[in-house]
Amino acid sequence: MKRPPQSEVVRAARGSDVLSEMAPFNALYLPLSETATLGATTTVDHYPDEDRAWYVSKVYITTTANTTAKLKIKCDNDGVLSDVEATVPAATTALEIDLKAEYGMPLRVVQLTAEYVNAGLADENQTLIIKGVEVIERW
Repeated sequence: MKRPPQSEVVRAARGSDVLSEMAPFNALYLPLSETATLGATTTVDHYPDEDRAWYVSKVYITTTANTTAKLKIKCDNDGVLSDVEATVPAATTALEIDLKAEYGMPLRVVQLTAEYVNAGLADENQTLIIKGVEVIERW
């Protein structure tokens, strides 16, 4: 089966060390650092490249059995910065935050911050999936 042509999102994602391609196309997969010790907190910030902007319609965040998370999305709405925040309980398989449904349009995201708190002793791999992303040149 022939693969469809790569989207602008996939090409843009390949240029960053924290982004890697993940199906379906038009999604960004952000692997987060492991949290290795009891009570440790890992905070990871993600920014679009300087000459790019992310227009995000949905965010999915997953936690493991021992981990809770806080997600902050800093948005730029015509020059006005605002935050969208969510608390994610442990063992959440995919919390969906539908920004387009909530605000009537995808939001221009300038920063994503995920803070994970580990209550277990073992390493925990966390994921944050940003779907419906349109990556465009900044004007």
